[in-house]
Amino acid sequence: MEMSFTLTRYPRLMASSRSNQLPNSSLQRTALMLRVMPTSMASTLRKFPYVRNAKSLLWIDCLGGLVVGVLVFTLSSWLSGFYAMPEPFVIALGAANLTYGAFSLSLARRTVRPRALLLLLIGANFAWAVFCVIASIILAAQASAYGLALLLFEGVFVGGLGLLEWRFLDALLTDG
Repeated sequence: MEMSFTLTRYPRLMASSRSNQLPNSSLQRTALMLRVMPTSMASTLRKFPYVRNAKSLLWIDCLGGLVVGVLVFTLSSWLSGFYAMPEPFVIALGAANLTYGAFSLSLARRTVRPRALLLLLIGANFAWAVFCVIASIILAAQASAYGLALLLFEGVFVGGLGLLEWRFLDALLTDG
């Protein structure tokens, strides 16, 4: 397997300099990330839509939380039976999703986002992913296969969003 490497940089901070020129400000020189990665990985990341518009991550995050929260609240009695989980637990899942969705919506709507709030969001994603795994272990004896699959899928989905948000944290700071 042939390995060639490429340099990547933050496009938001480098936008004012032409791609064939060296950075012309200290901020741009600082923003130049000499991340060395295999060329195939770099081309994959360039094709990944969130690299071009990291703000989409926040909208996916908030809409996912809000839609799931509303659906879980609306269908909590039925879902409780289908998932073989206690109804108060299902309602708590819906409440957590709505709360989380509202918080991420408040960040998605901003043009400048405080780093501390983004880190809180990312931490909440990772904490929720861990919670989902722990809940699936605790409920394994009583929950249906669908209920366990839901918890594990939600943990993977939210944890994946957290990883992407962590990866593109600097791009999420502004809409730039």
